[in-house]
Amino acid sequence: MGYSRVPSAAAASYARSTDTVHLDLGYGRSTANTRGRSADVKEIYFSASTCVMLPLERDNSTSALAAMAIIANASIGAGALNFPAAFADTGGLPVGIPILLVCCLLTVMALAIAGVALHVSDATDYFQAIRYFMGPAIEAVSQILLIVNNFGACVLYLIIIGDQSEEVSRRVVGEEYFCAHWWARRELFMPLISLTLIFPLMLVRSVDFLKWPSLVSVASMLYVMALVTCNYIVQGPNPDAVISHSPRPWYSVFDSFPTLLYGYQCISNACPVYANLRSQSMSSWAVVVVGAVGLCTVVYLPIAAFGYLSNGDHVASNILLEYPSSSNWALLAQVGVLASVTMTYPVIY
Repeated sequence: MGYSRVPSAAAASYARSTDTVHLDLGYGRSTANTRGRSADVKEIYFSASTCVMLPLERDNSTSALAAMAIIANASIGAGALNFPAAFADTGGLPVGIPILLVCCLLTVMALAIAGVALHVSDATDYFQAIRYFMGPAIEAVSQILLIVNNFGACVLYLIIIGDQSEEVSRRVVGEEYFCAHWWARRELFMPLISLTLIFPLMLVRSVDFLKWPSLVSVASMLYVMALVTCNYIVQGPNPDAVISHSPRPWYSVFDSFPTLLYGYQCISNACPVYANLRSQSMSSWAVVVVGAVGLCTVVYLPIAAFGYLSNGDHVASNILLEYPSSSNWALLAQVGVLASVTMTYPVIY
């Protein structure tokens, strides 16, 4: 989403050519109805050189299927690899599955509320809706909190990229070369992937374009889900796996609930997707929300359940570490997770 900056004289000419223009001096909101055409609400700032940011029309080019993929990509990530361990922390499937479904329901409700808020406020992003309903002070606080959240997520994702790239390198070149050469470790892979893949993707400003990296990301995690599921069906549980069938003390819920709920975190990223939907009716948004959250659950539930049943209470925090280093299927899954995390960056940031 960009803005057109024009001198004050041009702004005055633009104002005369429209039916209605309302401008607040200072950092505030501007609205415009250009000859019956509804324009986006944009933020403006008047400096000494007095410029105005003219409203740009939404492209409304994103289909419902593309929106599902983009929102699912904002949620699905390497955190799913920790879900079997989260189930182990709660005492197994009798508690883990209900908690996961509660997180799914809470996400559907939150996205539905976000869609109604965007529809009522005619906002194009999360912060415009916050400003409309709660004022500029709460908007500023929300921006600060989201910056802190995204900074932490950015650091975490870079660490995951480093971890996954090293796992792939160790499997490809072997332990001897991996330990002896810097070019086989994260010292090379992290800056290389950041500069050649992440940075160019983050420069893209079209929401509709994000469906392509999102499809890659979702397909990669679907493969991981298929690997974990098929491994349990074919191999069965490990002989030394200890499976819990009764819940642990009630407070053990707090050991896994944050992990499972964070796997569905996508509220602020879903708002621009709604603003660019071809059809912005509540029925269309309901289809997108249910489809995206349902897709996340289709990936999460088998990974968590079958990963836990395969390895029991002592499952690794990264389920892929449970597979032998000689497994080509596990190597492909490591590459898929690396691709998924990389493709998530342009959606979140």
